[in-house]
Amino acid sequence: EPIERKIIYNATVELTVEDFTDVPAGVEQLAEEYDGFIAHTSLQTAAGSPRRGEWRIRVPVDRYASFLDAAETLAELQSRTEDSQEVTAEFYDVQVRIRNKQREEERLLEHLEESTGKLEDILAVEKEISRVRTEVEQLQGRLRVLQDQTALSTVTLRIDELRGYVPEESPSFGTRISRAWTQSIDGLLEAAQLLVLTVVACTPWLAVMAISVGGIVLLLRRLLKRRPTPAT
Repeated sequence: EPIERKIIYNATVELTVEDFTDVPAGVEQLAEEYDGFIAHTSLQTAAGSPRRGEWRIRVPVDRYASFLDAAETLAELQSRTEDSQEVTAEFYDVQVRIRNKQREEERLLEHLEESTGKLEDILAVEKEISRVRTEVEQLQGRLRVLQDQTALSTVTLRIDELRGYVPEESPSFGTRISRAWTQSIDGLLEAAQLLVLTVVACTPWLAVMAISVGGIVLLLRRLLKRRPTPAT
């Protein structure tokens, strides 16, 4: 029989939007439309700052590609990164190991039922059964993880709000001037803050230097006063 390939799909999509207000509702609607669900949400909506959000969305593998294309329509695309990992060999290897362990457990149980040996022999068999069951549970847990990762793809969606933003389709000259002005003001504010911090950090050192220089000047004056006046 042909073997079904098991592949884990992951993607990260970064977007920029002018107005963030309707973005969260749009993301939820998009996830529902493609039979997915939002596994994690992180929103930053501090007053006075551009808002941003990050969502980790689980989508069925058969709708993975179409979901990515639809996600790009929420705002302007900045970057899109995809990666995949094939786990076909591990997936079927775990299944085989589970079946082998289960058969081993069945043989141990039959031996325990038919055993008429000493108590220590019975306890040894029970201990072995417990070990096998633990291994089966661990393998079953790993199999469930692989089934979940290969049945549902994971898409991380990041959307940032940019003040005064206009989509890049046809930016006007006025928009370019506005962006340059905004970036220049932001740079000026950062430079001013850096200058203030530098002055504050240097103030104690300037005071120490002033005291040191004052002491040196005072010492020189005293030495000059003590020098004898040369004869005429």
